[in-house]
Amino acid sequence: MLRFFLCFRALFLFVVISCFVSPVFGVVNYITNNCFDSIDSACDATRRQCEAVLGKVFTGWYDTNGDYIENLTTYNGDATAGCKNGKFAVVVKAPANGKFAVKREFTGSIDIDWGDNSAVETSTNKDNTGKTTNHTYATPGHVYVVVLDNVSATNYAGYSGYANVSFPTNPSAILNIHGSLGALFPTNTSFSANNQSPRFYNAFASATNLVGPLPPNLFRGITVKVSGMFAQTFNGCSSLSGYLPPTVFDSNLTTNAQSYSNNIFNGTALVTSCPADTYEVATSISKSYLNNKVACELCPLHATALAGSTSIGACVCPTNSTLNNSQTECVCDSGYTWDGSVCSASGCAVMYNGVCAVDCSDANMNVLKTASGLTIPVWGNKLTTPA
Repeated sequence: MLRFFLCFRALFLFVVISCFVSPVFGVVNYITNNCFDSIDSACDATRRQCEAVLGKVFTGWYDTNGDYIENLTTYNGDATAGCKNGKFAVVVKAPANGKFAVKREFTGSIDIDWGDNSAVETSTNKDNTGKTTNHTYATPGHVYVVVLDNVSATNYAGYSGYANVSFPTNPSAILNIHGSLGALFPTNTSFSANNQSPRFYNAFASATNLVGPLPPNLFRGITVKVSGMFAQTFNGCSSLSGYLPPTVFDSNLTTNAQSYSNNIFNGTALVTSCPADTYEVATSISKSYLNNKVACELCPLHATALAGSTSIGACVCPTNSTLNNSQTECVCDSGYTWDGSVCSASGCAVMYNGVCAVDCSDANMNVLKTASGLTIPVWGNKLTTPA
């Protein structure tokens, strides 16, 4: 009887304390249209960026009315992930005069879907000189998603002060970007040596309302270095915060020369030291050429780390658990459990306070069952400490 009381008391304390923990995010319903290759812990934690596959691009999160959610960190409700055909998307909040534009500097064509049910425009240029395609939105203040796709390039600009694509008209209207510019403009080794890779000089400069995180594979597919390719790309994006995704640059790109990425993140609020529960990882461009901004990786599931950690070895698993062989998750040691059967994998650490415990040994009373049918294990040792 005493054993049962101790088990039940531990569960009671756990349930009571858990009731006062408010989730940071609302419930997220993932659509099943093959947009996502996978929903990993990084995507789930940020509730913003997932990798698009099969020709689709993730376009952001939407509420039940279909309206774009600008800030998921303060949102509380159902959210659905959106996808559209395309490789790159720019989320735009139409300015007071409704004007926005896409400028391109490469030989060839690109399709522009302005996101307001107007006809898709095909912008064609016969040489590398700049061409600007203008658009006026009918409803100032409304959020639109501009999707860029179907680039047919016969040559990239061979000058360091050029950008394959940029947004010179009301850049402060940009809220988010999604997808991969490298998928839109991959390295093309059939071009001359100075034209093989795209350039993004000042591409998002002065987009003061652009927030992070940046897409996880923003420049993947760009493997050959050319002068000025990332110079000042995000210069003056003062609202761009968080940390760089580890895969932001292609792993085959080695551009440790400052002229290739001079001041790419100048004036942004991206961190220079990784936050708690993450660790710093190197990108193919040295951070000394990235305005000392750092790329960070989330610790394995359930593990924690101090702010400023610089290796996965700084990630510590909870008591009675060990990092698995693939270094993706802390798993309970033999004889202990946090019973993932009653919660989603990403919720277990919160539900059970990140503690691996021994099941209640009373064979007649080791689970409780709720009215909805949910089975909750009763632990043999306490999971919480009373206030």
